[in-house]
Amino acid sequence: IQIPASVTSIEPSFYNCIALVDLSVSPENTVYHSDGNCIIETETKILVQGCKGSTIPDDGSVLRIGNGAFSGVSMNTLTVPEPVKHINSEAFWYATINTLYLSDSIEEMHIGAFKYASIGSITLPNGIFAIGEEVFYGCKELKSISIPQSVKQISGSAFEGCYALSEVIVNGTLRTLKNSAFANSAINSITIDGEELAVGRSVFKGCSSLKEIRFTGTISFFDTNLVFECRSLKRIYLPKKIAALPQGF
Repeated sequence: IQIPASVTSIEPSFYNCIALVDLSVSPENTVYHSDGNCIIETETKILVQGCKGSTIPDDGSVLRIGNGAFSGVSMNTLTVPEPVKHINSEAFWYATINTLYLSDSIEEMHIGAFKYASIGSITLPNGIFAIGEEVFYGCKELKSISIPQSVKQISGSAFEGCYALSEVIVNGTLRTLKNSAFANSAINSITIDGEELAVGRSVFKGCSSLKEIRFTGTISFFDTNLVFECRSLKRIYLPKKIAALPQGF
């Protein structure tokens, strides 16, 4: 597909066009240009549309992956390179990517960035502070995840509905673990180190394979229904200094 010079506005337009491999923009277009089979808004440096044949440029022309840019796209491998800093909401909604590499330049992944995507393997960026709300919601193929040391917050429903997610390694010290962060996932056991950690509601709700939770460090707050319907749970280890547990823990 070639975008003509007259086009001045592009919304995500090719959802589920899984065979599309070639995207280009007329050289006379003053708003957009193409590179690596990606359509890029030149002034804002937002990649607005990708396809199966895309290679994201690493020359500084792309700083943000736009809303829905790769929604429904199917591809084997994709690298989001430096200096990309942001992945917008639903950028990879319902995408199928066997292996996804995210560079350490990424600072923020917005709401639902990979929602319902089929991702076999993903490497998270080391510099990211928070895993955003619903970022990996419903990623049914995701089996394991390593949370980088830089992460201090796991937002609401970040991994909810990841039915194959059995291994989660938290490498750093968390301050916030929000509502339903791992609800209805396949986690077997997890260790979480906290620094005045605030634990939200229903974090592990419906995790039927969960056998053990170990909290270390310090915890400032527990909300309700932490382990509701965790029918295989055998052990919860809590820090020595904790003031209270909620009703319906």
